[in-house]
Amino acid sequence: MPSNSPSRSEPLLELCHDGSATGCLCAVAEAYKHPGRKVLFTCPDRDLPLFADAGFSVASDPARAERFLNYLTERSSSDVVHTLLRALTAMPEAIEAGLLAYARKAVLQGACIVQAHADPDVRFVHRWARRVSLEIHRFKGLLRFQELKSGRFLALFEPDYDITLPLAFHFRLRLASQRWIILDGRRHCAATWNGLRLNAEAPGGDLLQGDLLERCLAGDEPSADEARSRALWQTFHRTVAIETRTNPDLQRQCMPARYWKHLPEMNDSSE
Repeated sequence: MPSNSPSRSEPLLELCHDGSATGCLCAVAEAYKHPGRKVLFTCPDRDLPLFADAGFSVASDPARAERFLNYLTERSSSDVVHTLLRALTAMPEAIEAGLLAYARKAVLQGACIVQAHADPDVRFVHRWARRVSLEIHRFKGLLRFQELKSGRFLALFEPDYDITLPLAFHFRLRLASQRWIILDGRRHCAATWNGLRLNAEAPGGDLLQGDLLERCLAGDEPSADEARSRALWQTFHRTVAIETRTNPDLQRQCMPARYWKHLPEMNDSSE
């Protein structure tokens, strides 16, 4: 894993960002301007090393982040940037140092950086990118929508990573004719689709002020057909499997138990 704690004897460039994905990208972009400098990245939810000061505060600027990504795309490829953004979504420890090293090598080596599997910096970014991509893939099949009285559909989930928008882009095409809300109960963010426009709602957004679920529903309740549809789905799930071929270990591998809370088929009271 890339180091984020240079020794005290080396001159440090200390960069502090707000902890958001955009802020992280801006901090990496700032560090990129100083080749050869040792960099210490900090954010509000991360403890500072002993004797470190607050450092230089890097503003979260979407335009700057986009310029940096465009630069990387021009010097490498869109696949390289896609992988970088997937890893950024995971926000693991030392992600900034990992992205900085990956970006520098991508500019030097171009699109072929994705083939440098022996490089530890590349492996670090690719490992986290794969984890995020796997969770997105899983929820394309595991996200469950319930119909509300208003005709809208609500999907509740609590993913490990911040994948609401990638899923929203998928379901914008998959469920283009329906109005829906995808709600991440862990991060208190959501994406809404009204049939024409896709909107992202951050925790501070108008939609999510106050009680999250209540604001999303706005007094809405499950439709009359929802209970019947749920019962039919549970019956199908209960009866379609061949008992002698059940494999609970494989099921948990493909559908981890931490996701079961919002899966009707795994909360069947008749079982």
